[in-house]
Amino acid sequence: MSKRKSLSKKVRFEVFKRDKFQCQYCGKSAPDIVLNVDHIDPVANGGSNDLINLITSCFDCNQGKKARLLSDDSVIKKQRKQLEKLQERREQLELMLEWKKSLTDLESDKIEIISDYWGSLMHPFSLNENGKKTLEKLIRKFSIEDVLEAIDVANEKYLKFDEEGEITKESVENAFNKVGGICALKNMPELKKKLAYIKGICRNRFSYWDNQKGSIILNNYVTALQNFGWSDEKITQDLEEEVMPRSIEANNWSQWKNLLESWTEDVNNWEKENLIPEAQNQQDEYSFETLEKHAEFHLKSIVDGIKAVIHIGAVFENFKTEEFLKFLKEDLNEILKLENEEEKVLMKFIFNSNSMNCVQISENEENSDNYGMLEKLQGIAIQEIETILNQYNLNGTYYSEKDKKILRFFYKQQQINIA
Repeated sequence: MSKRKSLSKKVRFEVFKRDKFQCQYCGKSAPDIVLNVDHIDPVANGGSNDLINLITSCFDCNQGKKARLLSDDSVIKKQRKQLEKLQERREQLELMLEWKKSLTDLESDKIEIISDYWGSLMHPFSLNENGKKTLEKLIRKFSIEDVLEAIDVANEKYLKFDEEGEITKESVENAFNKVGGICALKNMPELKKKLAYIKGICRNRFSYWDNQKGSIILNNYVTALQNFGWSDEKITQDLEEEVMPRSIEANNWSQWKNLLESWTEDVNNWEKENLIPEAQNQQDEYSFETLEKHAEFHLKSIVDGIKAVIHIGAVFENFKTEEFLKFLKEDLNEILKLENEEEKVLMKFIFNSNSMNCVQISENEENSDNYGMLEKLQGIAIQEIETILNQYNLNGTYYSEKDKKILRFFYKQQQINIA
């Protein structure tokens, strides 16, 4: 016999709320009667305290003590109809309870079936209890077909064999860890798939790639197209036919970044061409608090970039951290002074700036065995310095002139934090 567990107030309230505070046997409602919670499948028979096994009843119905006047035929007929209706509801609840039990059994069967399939591909390896728990989460989130297909893909792409032709344990673990991601990618909208693929291309091709900034740049481009009225299907086609090939052709992060940002600006100008002349010169203006957050974001990005350059610079024998920071602050201040200059003038200044020349390969290093590695590291550092300096270059951005002045004010205030 199962041991009866008391019901919490929360569970009792949920049952009463579901049943509208009405006895499901006689139909009477609170506050005219005292309500109890009854078990559909009795505890004595192994019934649980799950909500689906609980029903609202009044004290008399629960105890079987309700008095009825048998001589009152109208009351008896009315009560008979209520009881028939309530009996039907009770039977439906009992069927739902059985259905829930069968689903629980079915879930266990699913896990065992997929686990056995995995084991047949990965012999002699099999899933432990933690692996089966992971499978359980996957089949709750994705269909069985998706999980099985993901297992096949992981098996084909990630399994490796040793010299004796046996599957390696490391590759089995790696393959299993990839199953969830493969399922997620398969169920991802086509537009998001293309964006993920483009980021993958850039990450693998460029010596330097900022995933956060890259995502923002791509999202800005997609948003511009959406604002212009393009459908997701048309944008997906554009990503495949235009962005992906140019991402493959781009030589580095800066070239790719500048291209996508110029395309985004072009798309925004498409929209402006359709506005009346008076509106063409109007730009959205941000609140003071929003601009402060933008400036904080840029500062964080600059500080992270500085740390990266200093870390790389430590490899070069002539790199001096204090000198680099001094030149960088001077260069950033100079960029703020060039606010009215053309973009070409600014880019020329950035290219010839003192901070860009702080990471140099010495003559000794040129003749060393590490020259190839140092050349690559130098390229990464110079790209990062260029990115830092461009954070202060507000020309060509979508900020209004008023917002640019506010941002420059914040930049000057924050320079004390650049160290």
